[in-house]
Amino acid sequence: MHQLTKKISLVLCCATALLSASVWADADIVYRWTDKNGSIHYSPTKPYGVQYETIDTSFSAVQRDMIKNSEREKAMRDYEQNKDKILAQKEKERNALIQRIQICLDILADKQEYQKRRIIDQAVKDKFQCEAKYHKEKQKAQYDQCVLMIENRKMLSFNKFDENYKNCYNDDTPPDVIDAAMKKHLENRANSSKKKDSRIRDKIRENANGKR
Repeated sequence: MHQLTKKISLVLCCATALLSASVWADADIVYRWTDKNGSIHYSPTKPYGVQYETIDTSFSAVQRDMIKNSEREKAMRDYEQNKDKILAQKEKERNALIQRIQICLDILADKQEYQKRRIIDQAVKDKFQCEAKYHKEKQKAQYDQCVLMIENRKMLSFNKFDENYKNCYNDDTPPDVIDAAMKKHLENRANSSKKKDSRIRDKIRENANGKR
């Protein structure tokens, strides 16, 4: 009994699917009729028990081409009328993206600068350990190998930092946007370095004047 019920359900599902496909296949045909109250109705399926009129809503190949050409011309007119606004909006979005990437690069560089100082300090300490373990002249080969390992470890860490910059943008970001953001980032770092050097020089002058 259970198997029979499943078969009946399957047949009904198939019949429904075929009926739906048939309805949509004839979607270009619309049926129009008037009910007893004088109201006009339209339907893609034939009405039952009333007189109806068949309306063919399909387009010929020529008509479809005319519609496509009309839509294309309208799109071109809309673009020409709003070209300045469209270009201005695109430029605004591009500049905003450049700024976001640049800020990300600036923040990441500040964070990594601190981390790099720690790595450099650790490398210096490790090199002292090399000197304590190996004599520079008597065990030069072992000492040089020890220092080389430390330098390689330091450079490997630095290379990982450079890879982190890619987190500020994705694969879909236009190359010219990345280049513009990187240029602004480097300019910003250079200006920041100049200001820092200027503050150090001013501090040295103040200390020198104070000692006179």
